[in-house]
Amino acid sequence: GWPGSPRGSRLTAQLRHLQDASGTPGMLEILAGDTTLAQAQETALTAHLLGLRLVLIDSGVFAGVTRSDLATASADPLALVRALKRLNEGRDLGGSRLDEATAFTIGVRVRAEDAGRLDEFAAAGADFLTLQPIYEPARFRAAMAAAAVTVPLFAEVMLLPDAATAEELDNELPSLSVPERLKQRLRTDSGEDVRGVLRFLAAWRTKLAGVCIMSPDERTEPAERVIREIRKG
Repeated sequence: GWPGSPRGSRLTAQLRHLQDASGTPGMLEILAGDTTLAQAQETALTAHLLGLRLVLIDSGVFAGVTRSDLATASADPLALVRALKRLNEGRDLGGSRLDEATAFTIGVRVRAEDAGRLDEFAAAGADFLTLQPIYEPARFRAAMAAAAVTVPLFAEVMLLPDAATAEELDNELPSLSVPERLKQRLRTDSGEDVRGVLRFLAAWRTKLAGVCIMSPDERTEPAERVIREIRKG
């Protein structure tokens, strides 16, 4: 499923398995719109015990529950950052001392419309920030113009293997609106997205700490192509 899709109560164990199998750090994603502070703390403490050290808080881009009538919990993203920072300092939500302080590197996925608030997330304790996938060049330029932050800023890139994926993304995740002209180019040539990503990287790589490449499904070839080109320099 999309980033943010529900993965059940065994998510932390699954992430540890992937971390061991791949030899790369696993990243726990916490959706501010789908959790409470208490639930997030419980998940984070379990993740720490399992050896996970990277946490990304989604401040409202993706959601495990897309129907508002089914949503049952939410937490303020800034409060989540502060809560995780407090765990790193050895204290829980109630102020009690932990047997062992956590050691999380804390990131926040920021909505395009909140690009002017990056300093708030950094001040709350975020170690890095990621800017949601944006498919409109003018919208991305506006977000970057509004961004002013001292911690590393990454751009997220959600690859679109074909026009059908772009249509599905539009229907399921309206916050990631895909322009009709891009959908049309994908209908004509499914390789257009990878070329567009490479053009984007060429234009912005010196202004970003890096990019987070995401695949919408099990098809990895587009992401592999992008990574190969990045490594070529």
